[in-house]
Amino acid sequence: MLKQTVLIALLIFLSSPAWALTQWCEDANNKACWNMEEGSGTTTADISSNSEDCTFQASTEDPSWNTSNTAEDAPGFTGTSTASIAFDGSDYMQCTTMDLSGWTGLTTVSWIYWNDSGTDEHTILSNEDGGNDTAGILYRVEPGGNWLESFITLEANTATGGNFTDQTLTSDTWHHAALLYDQVALQSFLDGVVSTTTFAATSALDSDAETARQMVIGARGSGTDDFTGDIDETAIFDVALTSTDINDMMDNGLVQVAAAVTATTLHNATLHNATIH
Repeated sequence: MLKQTVLIALLIFLSSPAWALTQWCEDANNKACWNMEEGSGTTTADISSNSEDCTFQASTEDPSWNTSNTAEDAPGFTGTSTASIAFDGSDYMQCTTMDLSGWTGLTTVSWIYWNDSGTDEHTILSNEDGGNDTAGILYRVEPGGNWLESFITLEANTATGGNFTDQTLTSDTWHHAALLYDQVALQSFLDGVVSTTTFAATSALDSDAETARQMVIGARGSGTDDFTGDIDETAIFDVALTSTDINDMMDNGLVQVAAAVTATTLHNATLHNATIH
């Protein structure tokens, strides 16, 4: 009887809606998902099915793992993060080739801990090398105003973007930065709040033949404008997600359990089934 009781309680525990796994990295529209949990080595794996793994690159010294300052230290973050990647302004992560051509929407998310140093831009994520000949993303911190800035390349070798001047970052503080394009406008979210500045556009991302470039974390696609600080929990989607989705990833992480089943719940389930023979 005891074995049967425990088994029934366990089944209730596993089938409970509170045990539902929210896995943004397995979303059908996810194109890359780096939760940066390795904590050692020179590679961070794309934990989606797209194999967009990234390796450390540098002109002098590789990025390093930081296990004492992660997204878990951000106010309001309820997910789990045991490591982030620290950049010193002369290094970056180079990932595999990603073709953005023809995408009708775009969302990127990252936790960033930006250090205000130097006068160059600090790139969060990019596959853009300075020209409009390929579909490109460029998302960075502009130190002139400590605000977020982005440009994306669209069809017919056109681009849209600029400074989100109402989104001011505080140095040495965790911020959640998200970029969204929906064929209406390019928008930026800082700590879950959408910018009042938008850049109108209606095209899909560039659909020219030569559109695939390597994605880079912590620098432009050409390896310049390197980031200084820490980056964690980064992902790319080929659709415009909702503000609710962005806030969910910000609050709960890319990989999450919606709500933990408590010991009390399991105990009550056991008592409820204790009379079953």
